[in-house]
Order: sequence, then structure tokens, then C-alpha cells
Amino acid sequence: MRAGPVMALAAVVAAAGIGVHAAQADPAVPTPATASPSAASWATQALLQDLTDAPLRITRDAYGLAHLLGTSTGHPLPLPAGVSPLTDVETQARAHLSRAAALFGLSDPARELRLEAEPVGLGNSLATDKLARFQQLRDGVPVLGGELVVVLDALGALKSVTGELSPAGTYPRPSVSAEQARATALAAVIRDHPDAHAPAIRAAQPELWHLDPALIGVPATRHMATGPVWRTEVSNAGEVRDMVLVDARTGAIPLKLNLIAHADRVVCDRKNQADKTDLGQDCKPAYARAEGQGPAGSPADVDQAFDFAGETLNFYASTVGVDLTQLLGVDTGSGDGKRLRSTVRFCPGNTLCSAAQGNLFDNAFWNGRGMYYGQGWTQANDIVAHEITHGVTEKTARLLYLYQSGAINESISDVFGELVDLANGSEDASNPWVIGEDAPLDQVPVRNMANPQNTLLPPLGQPDRMTAPNYDADLFFADNGGVHNNSGVNNKAAYLIATGGDFNGQSISGIGTTATAVLYYRVLRMLSSGADYADLGDVLRQGCANLVGQSGFTADTCAQVDKAVAATQMNAQPPGKAGAPEASVCPSGTTRVNLLTDGFEKFNKKTWGLGDQWTVIGDYAKTGTYSIYGVEPDRALSSPATLKSKITVPRGVGTFLRFAHQYRLDHGLLETGVVDRYYDGAVLEYRIGTGPWTNASDKKWENGPSRNIQPDPGGKYKAFGGDSKGYGSSKLDLGFLAGKKAEFRWRIVGDRAVAFDGWTVDDVAFYACGRGKPSDARGVKVSGKGSSATVKWSRPVYIPAGGLTGYSVTAKGAGGKVTKKVSAKGKSVKFTGLKSGAYTFTVTPKAKGGNGPGASVKRK
Repeated sequence: MRAGPVMALAAVVAAAGIGVHAAQADPAVPTPATASPSAASWATQALLQDLTDAPLRITRDAYGLAHLLGTSTGHPLPLPAGVSPLTDVETQARAHLSRAAALFGLSDPARELRLEAEPVGLGNSLATDKLARFQQLRDGVPVLGGELVVVLDALGALKSVTGELSPAGTYPRPSVSAEQARATALAAVIRDHPDAHAPAIRAAQPELWHLDPALIGVPATRHMATGPVWRTEVSNAGEVRDMVLVDARTGAIPLKLNLIAHADRVVCDRKNQADKTDLGQDCKPAYARAEGQGPAGSPADVDQAFDFAGETLNFYASTVGVDLTQLLGVDTGSGDGKRLRSTVRFCPGNTLCSAAQGNLFDNAFWNGRGMYYGQGWTQANDIVAHEITHGVTEKTARLLYLYQSGAINESISDVFGELVDLANGSEDASNPWVIGEDAPLDQVPVRNMANPQNTLLPPLGQPDRMTAPNYDADLFFADNGGVHNNSGVNNKAAYLIATGGDFNGQSISGIGTTATAVLYYRVLRMLSSGADYADLGDVLRQGCANLVGQSGFTADTCAQVDKAVAATQMNAQPPGKAGAPEASVCPSGTTRVNLLTDGFEKFNKKTWGLGDQWTVIGDYAKTGTYSIYGVEPDRALSSPATLKSKITVPRGVGTFLRFAHQYRLDHGLLETGVVDRYYDGAVLEYRIGTGPWTNASDKKWENGPSRNIQPDPGGKYKAFGGDSKGYGSSKLDLGFLAGKKAEFRWRIVGDRAVAFDGWTVDDVAFYACGRGKPSDARGVKVSGKGSSATVKWSRPVYIPAGGLTGYSVTAKGAGGKVTKKVSAKGKSVKFTGLKSGAYTFTVTPKAKGGNGPGASVKRK
């Protein structure tokens, strides 16, 4: 996923005669200020162009780093001098990367890039081409999503480099241990899978990785920090399989992903019996059916899983030369070696497969070790091929299962699922290019690849192009960032590539299903794990260009692919979607007057007191540059951000506290995307004088704290909780404090378990909203003894547009009531001839629209 757009480069590079297009990103993906490529990068680009007599295709991001170095068909870049065409692929690829290093921001490729081993089973699937995949390292630590894929011809000449890297920077060292991270991850996953058998859930040994959120397309609204994380997979070898990142400095969890992606073959039959053992869910002997055995007969699920797995195995072997048993097969230690394993009539033994539902599991998934099907789900061969393809993707592109990379992951499974369906004549001729049409229709949202807008996904189908209005921003992260809904973009592209058609101003001639399979398999080999749709568009075009002269690919083949990419607008940004709600400022017909405002652009320690968990940050603000940020505590302790300036709330006008904020706090998210419990909360508190601090959550708010927080352990309270989905604003009506002076503070309350992120606060404003009448006079005081008294005051906070007409000041006591009139500019008045006794002095401001409330002071 790229860091952001770079629009200015197109004209510059076009002038140099080198093709380029702008890199794009999801809305709100954190982007740096647009940076021009370094002088070394420009020099490298010119050098490479001089080595070929055809245009290069180079795509850069906002950092100025290249994401694609592509050559024209038949014009690869020659091997650097001194490198033999007979040497190994790694040596050849590294030689090319060393020459092109400046394009990708590399200073020492030998140290910064690690060759990734090619999985067993891929065979000769690249025909005459050779491929090398490299993992980016930062101080020896792998970077999540930082990968480069090099494609060479048979003699080692360079066809393309695809992928993306995180820019160089300092690398903070971890302070949280691997075992602490494992305990944190395990606790979070167990808590969020309450129906799974806890002892069966285990966390793998964490590995240290570097997280650059922009590289994997995480929106800025999630406020993830760049730095070291512990990466672990927590699973029960069945329906629970989560990737968890634990911040190696704070112990918080910035990201937790559900990885369950909704020959020599064996099939196991679980008979819909709930499995709550600690033994895991691997398919082991005795099998319901194995290679070399005849049909099982009953239940039909066994033979369907076996036969349809065979169809998929044969398709991959004959079309792209992949041995799925070698690539995906698992050796369970049962003595029968590596097998391609399927489990039918699977029941995980939780609420997804309860006795009330007849112990029927309404889904199918790949979990890294095999395919698992609820009863009836094996009757659709495209579903079987879809799940197996998730395994192929995991072994090749390793596309992360979130946001656009996850949508591409889902779509590629749909593509191969449908291609297998078509190749075996199983597709309904009257309605081809529909996924899951043979599955239980009351259980699966059928995806229409020919017309994604007609897909049975709520509320309005799937997008068929990047700018479609129903592109899903998935603000509540219920679908890992829209991985299922947004797969429609590439589903439409694949349909157009294979069959052709007129769409979005493009007239496309299909290249056929076999060529489509070859192309998309090549794409899988070339994509990096954090790829977005703009990357996919690049790789479809360049992958096709690399295939010209092989498998029947011609220049016209690639012209049709280019049109399909253009028709689905893969290089465009999706439409923005509203995130957190914004509070109104003043009621209609009123005028605002500020009491105190602070956007933290010039932080003042005399105004604010920040506790240990709070700090001023300069990388995430609602307006300007700076804001204050509180880290979510992972224990039942907290420190507040306190406004030291006391606020006197006027009477007679509406008075409000409004602030912008973003938060992501510990909460339980079920597999369905429904939040079932909020564990940590953020509260605004106030106190009057030296009284106790009081939670203001039960007062009158707009976009206020409405979550019922249930700490573990602890009592319930109301607060802001969960994920705000970016910056929004909240407004508190301060009418309950009218006439009083109060202090305010912002505080995060954590439980004794998991922490996610924290609370960012910006643009704090205390203000009054008035109409035709003034607010009360401020600071009324009386001095003097005996028969005389002097009353002083300050002007009201709110004065209507016509100004004041004056003041009425009364003295009421033992001698009766005395009233004096004072001009609008007056600020004091003296009473004489007062009789002995107690008096109350009241100052009432006046205006054309009416009188404000009186402000009184007593003298005994």
C-alpha cells in the first residue's frame, strides 16, 4: 500500500521521456509532505533509461521512492557488467537492485534486503522467466509490507521490479519482551473468542518486525505509530487464527487481524460434532476418503470435497504448473507424509455452530493448514477452489488480509474459483461468473463478478470501480477494512480481461480464461504483501508485458488488460466516507464568544498539566500541526491531561465545551464485526473548587460518551470507548455549571489487561452562544462598611450585537431597596446613606433585546 499521491512527477518525468503515473492511496492514509526524488534517484533513472531504447515505466510515491520499475516488451535491461548469465538468480537480481538502488531508497541492498526462499511446489510455473522476492530489513529486522519482487528473463536481463519499501529512518529499540508480547496477544485473542476452548488457543513465538502503517495502507484515523512490533499468530489450529502485533515499546496492540479467509488428497468428516479438545483440528487418519480410494458415497460432502479439490489441483498443475500438494500439503506427523487436507461437516463448538443451530457451521475457510467446510459448503466447486487459492496466495504474494491488499486477496480467490468452475463445465451457462451459486443460498452472499453491483452484499452490492459510491470504507473495521465488499473492483477487471465487454468508456476484447489464469498467477508472484489497487493495476500491466512471447501473450493481449485496468479505475482513489461525527458549534441564530481556546500549536505549561501518559505530538492534529495524546494504560491506573485555567461559566447564555478527538481503546470485536464489550474508557471530568473530580458523562452532550465500559475486572461506568474512526468532535453543554467556576481534565481509564492505542485531543474550546440578551456581569464584588458600599464588576462575557444600554444596580436590605443606573461603560457604583444591616447587591446588564440575569453579592 503506497504512502500517498505524487502528482507533480508526471510532467517532469514525461519531459524526460520516461512513463510514469501518480501513486494513490486510501483516504486518510498517512502521507508525508510530497518529496521530490533525490538527485541520486534522478541520475539512476537517467542511467537506466540510457540502457534501453524503449521507455521505462516508473511509478513513485510521495516519498519519491519507486514502486515499479518496468521495461517495455522485448526491451529488458541488460545484466550489469561482470555478471554472468549463467550465475544464480539471487546474484543476478542483486546486481540489478544494486544498480537501481537509489530509485527505491536503498543505500546498501546487500544489508537491507534478504532473499526469501521459494516455496516447494511452484515448479516451472514462470515458464522461461526467473523471479526473486526480497524482504526489506531495518537494522536486521524485517519490515511489514516492505518487499521487492524482481523478474528476469532466461538470461538474467531485468523485466521488472515491483513492490515498496519503507523510507530510511531511526529504529527505536524494544522495551517489551517477546514473552510479555505473547502473553498480551494470547489474552486478547482468548478474550475475543469467548466460545472457543481457551486451552486450545496458543500463541506462536513472537518475532520482531518493523511496522510502517503507511506501507500497509492503514488509515491515519487508526493513529498507529511507526516502530518495532512483536508479530505473532494466535490460533487453535481450527476456526481461530489471528495475527497480532504488539507494540514493542508500549505493550499496546496496534493491530489484530482475523486471518481466517472466509494430487494427494485426504478428507476428514467431523460429522457436525462440536470439537472443544486441546488437540487442534488437523485432518488426520482415519480418513473418510484418501487418494486411491473409491467414492465414500455418504455423506456427499466427503466426495464433493475430494473431487472438487482434485479439479482445483489439476487446474493449477495444467494451467500454471503448480503442485498444490507440495505447496499447500501438511505433514501432521501421522506417518502419511504431506497431504492436501480437507475437513467437511466441520463444527468448531462455539456459537457459530451451536446445538440451537443444529450443530451446522455456516461457512468455509482456509486456516493455513487445510480447508474446512460446514455442511453443504462442498457442493460448490468454486467455493472449494476459492479456499484453496487463499493458501496459494499465502505462499506467494502473502497479501495482508486488510484494506485494499485484503480485498485483492479475496478477489484473486474469487477469480481462480470461477476459472476452475468454468474449466470443469460446472458453471450455470445462463448466469456465469457468479461465485457460490451452488452453496446454500440462505447462507452465502453470492458475488457477481460480471456485475458486482448486483452482488447480494448489503447495502448496495459491491463496487465495480474504485470511484463507485458503494466502495466500502468499513469505518467500524467489521470486515478487516472492507476486504469482502471491495473485492468487486478486481472481480470486474478479471471478468473484463477474460470475456471482454464495454464498460466505463472502454471496449475490451477478452483474452480467454486460460490466459487470464496465467496472468493472475503471474500477478500473485509479483505483488508485495501490502499492495493496493494502484499496485495491482501496475502489476497487471507489467506482468502482461513480461509474458509477451509466452503462453500466447501478444501486444494486443496487453492492450486489452490495459483497458480493463483503466475501466475499473485502479489508479484512482476511492470516494471519501464520513468518519466520526462532528458536533455543532452554536445553536442557529446565536453568536459565539470564546472564553478559552487552545489548538496546542504553542503549548503552554502554565495552562495545561500533562500526566505521565500524556504528551504533545506533532504528527496527528485536527487542525494545525500539534495535539495532545494520551497512551492507553494497560493497567487500572491513569494520569490526566488537566486544564489548569479555571473556567467561570456565565449565566443567561448557552455555554459549551467543544473539542476534537480521536480514540481507539480496548474493546472486544466478535468474528461478526459486532463489538460485544468495551473494556477501557476515556472520560471528561470536572470539579468545583476543591471538591471531588466527577465524571461528566451523564450530562447533556452532542456526540458524547455513550459507551458502557465494563473493565475486566471492575465496575461499569459510561465513557468514550471503542474506535472513533478518526477525528470527530464532541460538545458538552455547561449549563449545569452556570454561575460556577470549575476545572476540567481528560483521563483514560484502563483495566488490568490489554491496551490498544489511546486518546488524541485537539482544538479545545470553551465558549458562549447568545442572542439579544447579554450574559451576567462577571466578578461582582462589594467593599465598604457602615452606610457606604462600592460595587464593582466586569463586563459580561456575551454582549449582543447592539451593545449594552447600561446597568441596573440594586442594593436590597434592612433599609429597603435602592436602584442606581450606570452607563454601558461603567464598572462600579457607590451607595451611601445605607442603614445598618445585611444587604444584597445585584448588577443587571441591559441591552435593546432585553436584560441579562442579575449577578449578586452579599454584605453582612
